[in-house]
Amino acid sequence: MDTETKNAFDVVLSAATLLTVLVAGAWAYFRFSREGLHKPRIELDLECDFFGPQQGSYIAAFSVCVHNKGQLEYRFKDIRLRVLGIRRSESLTTWEKQKPLLFFP
Repeated sequence: MDTETKNAFDVVLSAATLLTVLVAGAWAYFRFSREGLHKPRIELDLECDFFGPQQGSYIAAFSVCVHNKGQLEYRFKDIRLRVLGIRRSESLTTWEKQKPLLFFP
């Protein structure tokens, strides 16, 4: 192989290597950054069933279902659920700052 052919081969090889690196970089960017594979994808479902009246009161049962839709493992130490209620002795009133929402004393 003469020097001119060898130089042309080296240029083509360098261009192919550069193109391969650019394509691999673009694939990695779209795969991990744009698709967000490194971020947790969690679907939370909250269900509430009311039973009652039971001895003049209503019972509420809450269920929380968590579905992991991503590729990261996600563990919960605890899940906190805040439930508000209105005492039987109090009447239903609207929240003055955010009508028509109910006010929970």
